Amino acid sequence: MTGVMAHQVSEQAQIGGAQLDVFRIAAPKVASFKCPSDKAQAFLWDATVAGLGLRATPAGKPSYIFQAEFQGRSLRVTIGSPDAWSIPQAQEKAHAGEQDRRTPANWAMCFPV
Repeated sequence: MTGVMAHQVSEQAQIGGAQLDVFRIAAPKVASFKCPSDKAQAFLWDATVAGLGLRATPAGKPSYIFQAEFQGRSLRVTIGSPDAWSIPQAQEKAHAGEQDRRTPANWAMCFPV
């Protein structure tokens, strides 16, 4: 992954049918994570909390996201900017989303608009 400090891959995860490398998200990784200019978006997935990721685009700032499958569909919700959310706060929000992902009503409570 371009722009990510080299750390050993903790494990692999599967989200939406795709096999993904996951890392322990840490402040240096968040600060240095960039999307390659030839890609539409890039992700850094957290090994600590299932579904928590950092999404970056070439033109924008990165955002924490939560992604999970619901009724056979992959759903992604933006948590917020690393400028506004600490890593533990984003992990807590994603963990709550993982616990409540069984119904859209629970997701709406966990991730209000």
